Amino acid sequence: MLDAVQARASVAAGTVNLAASYSFREGHPYNDSNTEFFDDQKRTNASINWFVPGDKWQVSLYGKNLENQANWGNLTSIAGLFTAGPMQKGRVIGLEINYRY
Repeated sequence: MLDAVQARASVAAGTVNLAASYSFREGHPYNDSNTEFFDDQKRTNASINWFVPGDKWQVSLYGKNLENQANWGNLTSIAGLFTAGPMQKGRVIGLEINYRY
């Protein structure tokens, strides 16, 4: 499930864009015998972006995985002894500035 909202407004100093999204993935099996399951996974992302007239400058403030929920991906059972796999990133907050010439 993915839900997203977006709003855009023109202001004297350019355009402001607000965006947010939420996704949910229900727990599901990750091994061949369907005995081990991923946990439910939830993600909320949001951003505010400012574009100056002419689109030469863009400033973005964003947040990803705002719940700071740890999620595993590509889990593999190793000989039935343990499970291994990469952990996906937790909360990320960032500021990005772009200039186009």
